[in-house]
Amino acid sequence: LERAKTNLKTNFYVGQQVFTMRNNKIAEMKIHRIILEKNEDKEVCKLLLGCDNTYTKDTDVFATKEELVESLLKE
Repeated sequence: LERAKTNLKTNFYVGQQVFTMRNNKIAEMKIHRIILEKNEDKEVCKLLLGCDNTYTKDTDVFATKEELVESLLKE
């Protein structure tokens, strides 16, 4: 039996409360599903939040409101 050669990791977990921007407002949402993909040499993490029917990239989701605000201030 050969072990998998791909190990993808994320700091998020299903059921976690996270923060993102929706309609120019900070929204607190819960993660319902996580997809980890490896495309060529790039790892991609997509999160299904709340009642959404489309996935959000992990780079647009933050564990705390403070992290989200800091990212906005950097732009």
